[in-house]
Amino acid sequence: MKPTLELEPEKLSKIDRHITCRIAWLENNIGLGSDGIRARWEAYLDSDEALEADADLVGHFGHEALLISRSLRKMYKLKFQGMQWGMPTIEKQLAECSERSKLFFKE
Repeated sequence: MKPTLELEPEKLSKIDRHITCRIAWLENNIGLGSDGIRARWEAYLDSDEALEADADLVGHFGHEALLISRSLRKMYKLKFQGMQWGMPTIEKQLAECSERSKLFFKE
């Protein structure tokens, strides 16, 4: 289950337009990506491939969200207060999921 976007349009309008567009793009592509995987399930009946693709897609969106949050912190000089242990490993794993997801949808 994907997280819901809890920013009202008037709050989004106060954020840099480029970053706002990236957030909207991400929100839209979450639905499109899920539809694409469901279509694969129905067309190929290969549930293992579809489950792997679904996990990679979650990683892809996580990677994109990480990049957006980094842009927000940099632009607005925000400090990251969360846990940072293992983040380089997590970032690498999310980037790998993202690349596999892109390949899946090129096929």
